[in-house]
Amino acid sequence: MAAATSGDGSDNGRGKRDVSGRTHPGGSPLAESAAGDDAAALPLPAWTKALGWCGVAGLIYLLVCALVIVLVGVL
Repeated sequence: MAAATSGDGSDNGRGKRDVSGRTHPGGSPLAESAAGDDAAALPLPAWTKALGWCGVAGLIYLLVCALVIVLVGVL
């Protein structure tokens, strides 16, 4: 996807413009807004944190199962 330029062809690649015409020196406007937001400002309920850790534990379990299947197949 090409970035919008000023039209005179002298875009040096340092400033990128979004649809509103604002210049973002680092590139993506989404990356800039994500860096400026404080992640701790959005409190999550306890059940979402527990569900997230259950997902992590499930992925670890699947990884262990896959390793066991591969190692049994090798032996």
